[in-house]
Amino acid sequence: MPSPNLPERASNGERHNTWLPALIGFHGDAVRFAQRAGWPLLDLAVRLWLAQAYFVSGIVKLTNWQTALELAANEYPVSWMDPVAAAYTGVTIEIVGPVLLVSGLLVRPAAFAMLVLALVIQFNYQPFDSQLLWAALCGWYVIMGAGPLSLDNALKGLADSAIPLAESILGMAAWVRRAVGPVYLLLLRLWIAMALATV
Repeated sequence: MPSPNLPERASNGERHNTWLPALIGFHGDAVRFAQRAGWPLLDLAVRLWLAQAYFVSGIVKLTNWQTALELAANEYPVSWMDPVAAAYTGVTIEIVGPVLLVSGLLVRPAAFAMLVLALVIQFNYQPFDSQLLWAALCGWYVIMGAGPLSLDNALKGLADSAIPLAESILGMAAWVRRAVGPVYLLLLRLWIAMALATV
């Protein structure tokens, strides 16, 4: 004789089979919404924070130019550069790079110059953990480019224009994002995990 509770058990199983996929679907929708709504603002906030760190340093050097020249010659000389050229190069990167980074125009070249500057300071002058973070973030922007709230994003339509090399440059940028981006993200996660493990 069948148990009178059998239909109830079946309906419980059916409910279990329907709420779990619904929960997973809701989670996926929530993550996609957060990416669409939150990531552009977070990307802009990171660009503003990173640009502010460089820009303040550049303004301080620019307003005390003689001191900046003396520092470049004596305090943190770059062995493979003339001190005056190093001072001009550093200040130019610290002033122009952040402006481009915040506006989202030519983010990859600006971030590359800022990355090189951070690495030169880190390995040639005085190592700081904050500079490693700046270098990691600049590397991210070199590979991934700026987010949706940027002039670079607005200029993606130039791929179909008559501007010479526009299609090739934008295609190369998209390939770097697709091919190198996941590898860089993995290395960044491993670096953060190792840094947390050693603390």
